[in-house]
Formats: sequence, C-alpha cells, structure tokens
Amino acid sequence: MLYAFPVRRLNGAVRSGIALTAFIAVLLVLSAPAQEPPPELPAAPALPAVASIEFRPEILSPWNPALYPAWVRAAGTEDGVLDASAGCWTASAALPPGKGKCWIDLDRGKLAADIALTVLFDAAEGADVAVQLWDDKGQVVTLDLFMNIVEVATELDTLTFIVPLRKYPTVTRIVVRRMTGDVRVFGVVLTPVATEIDQDVEAMLALARELGDPLSPENPLVREVRAIVNQARTATPPVSVREGRPAVGHTESPPPEQLSRNQPAPPALRSPVAAAGLVAYYDFDERFMPEGVVPDKSGKNVALLVAGTPPASVAGVRGLGALFDTGYFKADTNPLVGAGQFSISLWFKTLGPTENYKLAAAAIWGGGNDASGWNVGTHYSEFWADDKAGSLRGEPRWERNGEFLKGEWNHLVVTYDGAHVRETINGRLVFDGKGTGRKAGAGVPMTVGSWNGGFQYKGVMDELRLYNRVLGHDEIQALYGIRHE
Repeated sequence: MLYAFPVRRLNGAVRSGIALTAFIAVLLVLSAPAQEPPPELPAAPALPAVASIEFRPEILSPWNPALYPAWVRAAGTEDGVLDASAGCWTASAALPPGKGKCWIDLDRGKLAADIALTVLFDAAEGADVAVQLWDDKGQVVTLDLFMNIVEVATELDTLTFIVPLRKYPTVTRIVVRRMTGDVRVFGVVLTPVATEIDQDVEAMLALARELGDPLSPENPLVREVRAIVNQARTATPPVSVREGRPAVGHTESPPPEQLSRNQPAPPALRSPVAAAGLVAYYDFDERFMPEGVVPDKSGKNVALLVAGTPPASVAGVRGLGALFDTGYFKADTNPLVGAGQFSISLWFKTLGPTENYKLAAAAIWGGGNDASGWNVGTHYSEFWADDKAGSLRGEPRWERNGEFLKGEWNHLVVTYDGAHVRETINGRLVFDGKGTGRKAGAGVPMTVGSWNGGFQYKGVMDELRLYNRVLGHDEIQALYGIRHE
C-alpha cells in the first residue's frame, strides 16, 4: 500500500518529498511476496439469438436466412401492401374484416423455448389486431392469444407479449392479423425466453415443509392441498339430496326462516359440493393473460373468452378469483337455453353492492315483455321465455334491500323449478316467489361481468356455477360453506 505524504510548496522540500515517496514505493514492490496469476474465468455464455424482422419489401424478398437465427425459417405478408417509402406493411380499413396478415415461420426442432414477441406497429383508434398460432397444416391452433393487442398495448403500456409455444408443440407459424381498422406493422422482434414450468407437487410440498414460509392463496400448492382434502371428504357419509336431509350421522344446518334478515347464515357443513347437473362451472383459477380463456370445469366445454381489458387474477373465495373493472367474459352459447328448471350460484365482492351491476347474463330485451333469456345482478334477477308473455317470475319484480355486504364476500344462489323462483343470499333464503312454469328462452350467448357489454360489474367474482336442475337446501349450504373452508 502506498501512503501519500504531505508536500510543502518549497522547491527543495517538494523534490525531496517526491524522491522519498518513489524510493519507498520501490522497496514495497521489491519486498512483496510473489503472487500466483489470477485464475482464468470461464467465458461468458453466449447471448441467445434474437430475431429482428422488418416488414419491408427489400427485406422480405428475397428472403435471406443467413440474417436470422436457425429457428426462423421465413417471414412474409398476406393482403395489405408493403410500403417501401414508409418502411412498413400497411392494411387499410377498406379491407374486409380479418384480411391482412404478417407471419413468421418457425423451425420447432431448433426452438425449445417460449417466445417474447415484440410487435412494432401503429393502428387507428378502434382497430383490432390479433396474434394467432398456426400449425404446419395451415390450421389455426389459437384464434386470438391476447384479445386485441391494440387495446392490451394501450392498457398495459407494452408492445411485448409472451407466446407460450411450449404449450402448443404443433405450432410452426406466428401470425399478426389485422381484424379491423387501419394498421401498420414495421417489424417484430422474437426473443427465446424461459417461462414458468409445471411444478412437481410432491417436490414442492417437500420444499414448502423445508423452508417453512407461509403460502399465499395464489400458490398452486394451496389448491392441490384443498383438492386432496376434498377427495378425503368424499369418503365421509354423503348428504342425501333426494330425500332433502343429511345422511345418518350428520347435523342439519338451521332452516333459513330461523335466521334474522340481515344476518348471514352460520358456516355450513363441509359437505361434498354438488356436481350433478352442472352445465357450466368457472373457478377462475387460471390467469387470463396471455391466453384470454377461462376454461369450463363442468366438462361441457362452455369456455369464456376475454372481452376488452382482461380481468385480473386476485385472491378468490377459494383459490383465485377474477377482478372486473372495464372488461368482462363472453361465451359462444347460453348454457340454460330451454331449461325448465335451473340454479345459478356465484360468489362476489364489491364496494358497490347497491349499484345496478349485472354479474352474469344471457338475455336480450327489447322493452316490456319483448325479451328472452336471463340475467343475475346486484339489484335483481330476471328470466324470460321465448313467447314474449313476460317473466318466468309470476309476481312483480323483487328488488333487494341491503342484503349484500359491502367489501365482503357474498354468496348468491337463484333457483327456478317452474313453480317457484327463490333467491338465497349468504346462506339465507330471502325471496320465494311464484313461477309461471315456462322454460327459459334462448336469449343470447352468455356474458360474465356484464350484460352484453353493458351494466359492467366492478369487483371480484369466483366459483360461478350453472345447473340444469334445482339445488336443495343442503346443497346450497354446502356451496356457502366454501367460504369457511
């Protein structure tokens, strides 16, 4: 180590100080022990190959594969115009809907990772652009991964989207497709990325025990443990639905008439949740980006697609739930068409329980009795047949009055058996009206979180179930008991 001596600004003293400092430095260097040369560090890993493709005529034709990673086979466009002066591909609003594509072909044998896709584009207000995945047979594997990247890019302030290629092993082409409006695409950047992999439940459980950290409700292990517990419960004596009372050895919950008007029912027995008659079931345990799809867990394949801004995944009443703000979900059918009896059960939590929100709907209404289908909302529920003869409810519309709890989970069940329309809120029967005996009309395809895009709900929703039969008291209590598991 060298030390700096104070130097006075006197000529002789300065020269003497410099000479003395240099002499000490030489002695220190000569007396220092010989040191081994530092070990050689391993070479830095090579950066992953990134494909940057511009949609300009001189770039795409002729195609030069030497400019791109080996996993990029080709790129091109269909319909629209390659504008050399603007340096982009352009598709105008005059084209029919769905006309205009930019595509990139991939060699999946040389690409094992997922892809981060950055799309450099601009679009007119109201334009719609889809990202699709195709296989090598010219078949569409996914119709719209992100439900309009124009809206998503604006909402999330990003132009980069994760394409889950590992989930779709047959995909060989990524397509950026103009659906409507004026669109210009300047280019794309494709970067191989590692994304979440499927977890080995046993290994993760062992790791959780070893670390001892608390688990969030969003942790998939929580759902796995609950599934194991629920399977164990099915070995206990079941509830006798046909006879309308618990099986031997069980204690029945207090009847609803014994509960005060604004007091939620006590926790229900942990009975197996009814599955018979399910025509649609959504637990919202999947995140809605980037797939934009909510699977139907009833086995009837009535999947929901995201419309507008995707609802966020947040903690639900069990597992995850969907937080609605400006977007909603839509199906391609009405699961209750022609039903002479049905039940709708759902959980929701909102800061505006007195607002006129529609939680789920499949109705069309032209005024008066000119209506068909059904809707369930925070103000009231409505049901119509196809004969324009009025509601399925034989009595005047009933509006709720403070039954829902603000900022807390609420459980709503609506049933119709032809003779009665009943509503149960938080385990307590609050309405029992006469029915007309008519069947539910065809209405329109179901939406969740709105009524055909209007009356949009703001809040969290979870565990939406639709049945083609009437749930009994004990089954309703079992569904209400989900909150207390």
